[in-house]
Amino acid sequence: MVNSASERRRSSPARWLAILIALPLVASCGGSPTTPSDASDVGQPPAGMGAIAGTVVRGGTSPIVIEGQPPETVPVAGAKVIVSVAGHGTVKTVSTDAAGRYQGFVAPGTYVVTLGSGTDGMFTKSVPATLSVGNGEVVMLDILLDNGIR
Repeated sequence: MVNSASERRRSSPARWLAILIALPLVASCGGSPTTPSDASDVGQPPAGMGAIAGTVVRGGTSPIVIEGQPPETVPVAGAKVIVSVAGHGTVKTVSTDAAGRYQGFVAPGTYVVTLGSGTDGMFTKSVPATLSVGNGEVVMLDILLDNGIR
């Protein structure tokens, strides 16, 4: 049985796996749309449509930050990602899966992406984000939530 927090941190293979998975995500988090080439595991949109996809993760899982290393992050399951047309209301609301991933198919156009429920009071500089989506294009937006403990 693990007795202390430091022993749990050292002995958790799942933690190390999560860190290895999160490293590329952290590099791309911050709310900047990236190119469709980053969307290798995202389904292609149906004819005449585009897609907005990405991940929602929360960072700052530890108050200790080691210089040169990205902060630890974990996926946020069940977060509501809201896609709207400015001044015209919500077009689509999608929820993140257990890995923090989301995807929504939309008609080509310009959209504003925000977050709804499921973020547990954390804040982000990633949204609102304005994205232009073309026909057949997948626009990626990774969202980093921060609890401010650092």
